[in-house]
Amino acid sequence: MATRFTRAAKRLHDDEGGLVVVLFVLVAIIFAILIALNWNTGRIVSAKMRAQAAADQGALAAATWQSRAVNLITGTNMLILRNASAEVSARASMAVVNGVRHEWQAALDACGDAPGGPCAQEIIRRIIRDPDNEIGPYIRFVGQTGQYANVAIENGVFTRRIAELHEFQRRLIESIPEVVEEQRGMIEAFHNVELILAVPGRSDGLIVPPLRRGDAASFERMLRLRRQLSDNWLPDAAEFGRFSAIGRARQIWDQAEEEAIVSISTEYGSFHYVLETQVGADEISPSAGGRGAFSVFATAVVPEVREDNFLFKGFFDYEISPADTATAAAQAETFNGYDERFARRNAVAAWPFRVWTLWGWNWQPRLTRSDLARATLESDPDTRAAWLGAGIEEMNYDSVGFGLQH
Repeated sequence: MATRFTRAAKRLHDDEGGLVVVLFVLVAIIFAILIALNWNTGRIVSAKMRAQAAADQGALAAATWQSRAVNLITGTNMLILRNASAEVSARASMAVVNGVRHEWQAALDACGDAPGGPCAQEIIRRIIRDPDNEIGPYIRFVGQTGQYANVAIENGVFTRRIAELHEFQRRLIESIPEVVEEQRGMIEAFHNVELILAVPGRSDGLIVPPLRRGDAASFERMLRLRRQLSDNWLPDAAEFGRFSAIGRARQIWDQAEEEAIVSISTEYGSFHYVLETQVGADEISPSAGGRGAFSVFATAVVPEVREDNFLFKGFFDYEISPADTATAAAQAETFNGYDERFARRNAVAAWPFRVWTLWGWNWQPRLTRSDLARATLESDPDTRAAWLGAGIEEMNYDSVGFGLQH
């Protein structure tokens, strides 16, 4: 019997029938595992790349529109300021045109003698006949400046221009959220993701430039600075020094200029915008808690990446965390402060820009580390809902922060 068992075992050992099938099944299983692993890993990596690309593009694009708005506001602020300064000069010019004649008449009246008396003759001689007389410069001033100033004031040229420029500013600021929303939709559709944009600290989801309406104090501060630096040349150009003894042209100009600056600043004080952190003409860097106004936080979610979409999910036992697979965030900032510009004053790179600057502007947004995630999650309900909906059931800022590293 042992012999029969031995022979049967030998025949079974020598029989190779079906071995290829077994090998094929084993190889097929291995290939299936590799394909599934590649498929699942590819979905994770692709989802993360799409989400991160969308978040980066969304944050940077929105911050770019913020920067463009601030740069355009700066340009129109300068035009508003130039028109206001021109109106100051026009008002002072008209004051000189009328005031010098009044001062001449007052000097004659003060003589107390007849029109042909010695005192009156001396006054007239000093006004008309001396080599350094006053009548020549006065006539030139009236012909070259006074008549144009009068026409501009009577026709309201400066008021109309300032109102038009301010209306442009207002419409520009109002359009930024609409433009950003349109661009957000395009990025969202291109990457097939859900994209949420927010300004840290705001709860309405609107992307607005970090600007506020100015006031009379900020307007007056910069108007005076402009007058001191560039626009107070008329007295010298008109040879005021030559008809100041009796006509008191320079004194009239200075007094009229001061009154016009105060009056115009009060009238047009709200017709401009400044940075939220600006005080008068001084730019104040945002505090740690105030940087949010100068930032855009973007969250991108790839909706179809879920654990039940993976092959052999039970075999691989994936623990899909949206924070590091299907969800990504990015943060872009727009603020370029005076300190940063001052530090780079000798550098080749363009200097950052101030809203009221007299030297030009060049705000450029840049992606930064997402350190305003907490402020955004706490303030913006849409951002918070996106992270909660993606699978984060509790606001664990440590785990969220880890997921935001990129």
